[in-house]
Amino acid sequence: MVSPGRRFGSYLLLMIATMLFAVGCGPTTHVVALREYESGRPAVAEETLFPLLQKTHKNDILYLWDMGMFRFAQGNYMMANEAWLKSDELAGIEPGALDTGLELFTTDADKRFIGDPVEYSMAFLYVGLGYYVMGDYENATVAFRKSLEWDYSGNPERQGDMVITNMMLAECYSRTGDHDQAVVGYRRALQSAPELIPAYIGIYRELDKMGDNIQEKTYREELAALISQEYAKATDRNPQGVLVVVMSGPAPKIEAQGEVFRKRKELASSIDRWQIECSGHRSAVATSLADELITHLKDQGGELGQAVRKVTQATVAEAMQEVPILGLFAPSTEADLRYWTTLPGRIYAGYIPLEPGLHSIRATAYDENGVSLENYRQTWHYIPVHEGENTVLVIISHKNLQELM
Repeated sequence: MVSPGRRFGSYLLLMIATMLFAVGCGPTTHVVALREYESGRPAVAEETLFPLLQKTHKNDILYLWDMGMFRFAQGNYMMANEAWLKSDELAGIEPGALDTGLELFTTDADKRFIGDPVEYSMAFLYVGLGYYVMGDYENATVAFRKSLEWDYSGNPERQGDMVITNMMLAECYSRTGDHDQAVVGYRRALQSAPELIPAYIGIYRELDKMGDNIQEKTYREELAALISQEYAKATDRNPQGVLVVVMSGPAPKIEAQGEVFRKRKELASSIDRWQIECSGHRSAVATSLADELITHLKDQGGELGQAVRKVTQATVAEAMQEVPILGLFAPSTEADLRYWTTLPGRIYAGYIPLEPGLHSIRATAYDENGVSLENYRQTWHYIPVHEGENTVLVIISHKNLQELM
């Protein structure tokens, strides 16, 4: 057994070595790219990261995921999808594969980044959004379904319960005329987010097309209890509108303390809610389960995945110190601690029913005290809304968003 004094000395030497290394080395190209992205300069982030993808590297999958996000934030959905689909091809693993856990703790200098289930689930959500905005609803449907396949959990009731993914899958079915499946998707979204107004509107719009007046009336009554009378009248007059998906990222940092995980409040997002406005109508946007994927420990992804690995790594190392024979059987303590840092902390969805034509849409963020955050405001002009169809807008919030307008 290693004495406490000797163990403390080892820890001290490790800390000193780490500090000297940090002082002597500047930030890596990848870190610089991430800082540019988080500061609201995704084009500069893409340009910075691009050289790293010109040669084969064990971080190729990780770099491709971040590159996809940089392009997505610029509205370059096709190139973003190419990056994410290539990362999926390099990974070579199928949804539900359980053999990746051991690989995370296997020492191999040349191994590729494996990733966590939630990271793949989110990647396919973005792929689906890109295809949807480009009007390719068939491929969007496939991507959203893959996103749900990756979103598995030990609790069967929580498997595939990502709110925005189910919401957008329903939108795809609506576009392709599969009204039954559209209603299923909207209902699935509402199971996890009962106040997701866009899902209620989608349900009774689909039921109206199917001629199911009884269920439509029920959902209209539930919707009326959530929104103002004026807004409810607007939905009656206009079966089309604008659906805004807002990604607020990156996720709050996670601290690991033994087996307890908690968010670091000082690093949490200052955004409490978003509001969408157009032509006098306002829509408070609902939050999806993207944030709760972290809180509920269901998928061990992103920042939480890093914390889980660190705690497991420390536990294995401690056990091997106490009982050396375990080293013959236990996985390596040099765990793969990389993770996709551009995952958003929350995803919101808001909907405004509008008359066909061109409109100006404004999204405003508020803090927990109800004070608007000017640096996160964004406005779109000349947004077309066609009769009987929804227009989807996707934004990713950044600190200096105001400067980009």
